[in-house]
Amino acid sequence: MQFPKTQPADYLPKVKRKALPLGKSDFAEIIESNCYYVDKTAVISDVFKDDQSAVLLITRPRRFGKSLLMSMFRYFFALDPDLPNDNAHAKKLFGALEITKDSSFCDSFLGQLPVIYLSFKSIESSNFSYCVNMLAGQIAKIAAQYRCIEQSDKLSVEQRAEFSHLLSKPWLQSHEHGDDLLLSLQNLTEFIFRHYGKKVILLIDEYDVPLAKASRNGNYEQTAELMRAFLSNALKDNPYIYKAVLTGCLRVAKESIFTGLNNLSVCSVSSDLDFCSEAVGFTHKEVHAMLSYYGLEQRSDDVRRWYDGYRIGGHEIYCPWDLICFCHGSLNFNGNMLDYRPRSFWLGTSGNDVIEEFLQYLTQNDAEKMQSLIDGNSTMINVNEQLNYREILSQHAGTDFWTLLLSTGYLTVVKVLDGDEQQSICEVKIPNLGIAECFKRNIKEFYEKNQKASRSSSEIVSMLLTGAEGFELEKVLRKLLKTFVSVRDFAVKAPPEFFYHGFLNGIISSGKALIDDYSSNTAAGDGYADITFMSSDHDIGVIIEIKQTKDDRKKIELAAKALSQTEERHYSEAFAGSRVCQIFCYGIAFCKRDCAVAVKKLDLKTSCV
Repeated sequence: MQFPKTQPADYLPKVKRKALPLGKSDFAEIIESNCYYVDKTAVISDVFKDDQSAVLLITRPRRFGKSLLMSMFRYFFALDPDLPNDNAHAKKLFGALEITKDSSFCDSFLGQLPVIYLSFKSIESSNFSYCVNMLAGQIAKIAAQYRCIEQSDKLSVEQRAEFSHLLSKPWLQSHEHGDDLLLSLQNLTEFIFRHYGKKVILLIDEYDVPLAKASRNGNYEQTAELMRAFLSNALKDNPYIYKAVLTGCLRVAKESIFTGLNNLSVCSVSSDLDFCSEAVGFTHKEVHAMLSYYGLEQRSDDVRRWYDGYRIGGHEIYCPWDLICFCHGSLNFNGNMLDYRPRSFWLGTSGNDVIEEFLQYLTQNDAEKMQSLIDGNSTMINVNEQLNYREILSQHAGTDFWTLLLSTGYLTVVKVLDGDEQQSICEVKIPNLGIAECFKRNIKEFYEKNQKASRSSSEIVSMLLTGAEGFELEKVLRKLLKTFVSVRDFAVKAPPEFFYHGFLNGIISSGKALIDDYSSNTAAGDGYADITFMSSDHDIGVIIEIKQTKDDRKKIELAAKALSQTEERHYSEAFAGSRVCQIFCYGIAFCKRDCAVAVKKLDLKTSCV
C-alpha cells in the first residue's frame, strides 16, 4: 500500500513539534506532558459496550502498546476514591480526544467507576516465595488506594476486618493466611462495590508473565495453582465486576488458569474479533499522520517495508515501538533526517530464551518451513489456541513453537483457513524486513553467545584460513556438535541444512579479529555461496558449501558434492577484484552430530576470470 504523496519535508515550516512518547506507557503522563499521542480512545466504548462477555483477553506481542491501552482504560473510568463525584481530572485528560464524541457514554462512565489495575509485568517468580510476596504487595497497594472504605458503614464488622488484612503485605504473604491472598482480589471487588454502590472495572496487564517465568525456573505447578485460584475466584461469575480486561502475549489454556470461566472472549493475533483489532498497534492511517506530522512522509516506503505487515482481525497493523523509535532516530540524526537508516528496534525488546530452546528440537519439516519463511515465502502452520506453559519446554512440540513465533510477533497471519477453540490452521509469513533481520540475528546469536563455541571460533577460523585437512576440521566440529546440537530423536528431529548453516554462521563470525568481508548466502558466480570470507589481511579467501543428510553413509559423498559445487558454480568469483591470491574451498556435510569435510585449494590465476 502506498501513502499519498505530500509536500517534501524540506518545504515544511519550521515549527516546534510534540515530543515522541518514547518508552512511556502511562496515559496521563503522555497527555499532560503534551507528547504525540495516537488517539485510540474511540475503542473504549467499543470494548466496554460489548455485552458478549464479562471478561476480555487481548493478546499481542510485546512493544505493541498493550500497557498504554490498559492505562487509557484505567484513567477513563477511574473515580477518585476520596472524591468519587469529582471527575474533573478525567475530563481534562480526555476532553480533546475522540471518545468525547460519544457524549452519552462519557456522561455515564467518564471518571465514574472504581477501577482495580494490576500489572504482572514485574512478577517474574524466580522462586515461588518471591511470586507470592510480589502479588501480596500489589494487593496491599491497591487496598491502600481505597483506604477510605476501611471504616465504611456499608461494610459489616467482619468485612472491615477482612479489608484491614488486605492492607497488610506481611499478613497476605504469610503461609497461614494463604487463603486470604487467594480470595483477596475477589474480596476487594465486593468491598469496593458495597462502599460505592458501583461495579468495578478490573484490569490485569501482562497476566501471563508469572507463568512464563515459572516454566523456566522450575516452579510452574505452584505458580499456576496460585494464579488459577487468584484469578478464577475473581473472574468466575463475579457479580461485583462490570467488566474485566486482561492483556498478555500468549493465550493460555483455560484449564491451566481460567478454570470454569465460560464468559471469556479472546482477541488474539489469529482471531477475527473486529471491535478491538485496531486497539493495539498503529493503522496505516495513523502511521501516515505521524510521518506527516514529523515531516517524514518521504520515508513511507521504508517504513512500510521495515515495520508494516502484521494482519490482525483483517486489519493492517504496524508495530508502534518501531515507528516511534524510527521517528525519534530520524529527528535526532546527525545529518539529513531523510537519510536515517531503518533498523530493527524491536530486536532485543522481548525474551527469546524459549524460542532459542526450540531451535535445538526442530523437526525436518518444521526447519524447512523456517527456511522457506526466511526466504520470503509464506507457509502453513498449526496454531495451538490452548497453549500450556507447562508443556512448552517439556515437549518441544512443533505446534507450540509456531504458536510462540506467531504470538511473540515473529510471524503474522496471512489467512486463517480453519480452526476452533483448540487449534487453528493458518497461513503465516514473516511480516517485514525488521523481523526478518531479528530472525537471522537471533539464530546467529544463539551460537555466538555460547562461550565454549566462541573459544573454539578462533581455532576453527585459523584452520579454515590455512587449508587444514578435512579430518582435522571434522575432529573440532564434532566436539561442538556434540555440545550444541541436542536432538532427542535423530531419526525424527534431525536438523536440516538451515540449522547447520546457523551453527557455522555463529561460530565463524565470532572470530572477527581474524576475518573480514564475511558473507552468508551471498551471490557469487552462477549461484549463492553458503559462506564466504577473507583473512584480515585480504590475502586468503574461504568458501564453504553446506549439505545435510540423515544417512550417515552418505556424508562423505555429500561433502565431495558440496566441494564440487563451489567450482562448478564459480563461487571464487566472489573475490574478483580483491587482493586474495589463494582460496580454500570446503564442502561440509552434516549428519546428526557428525560431519564430513572435503577441502580443495584454488589458485586465482586459473580459477577466476
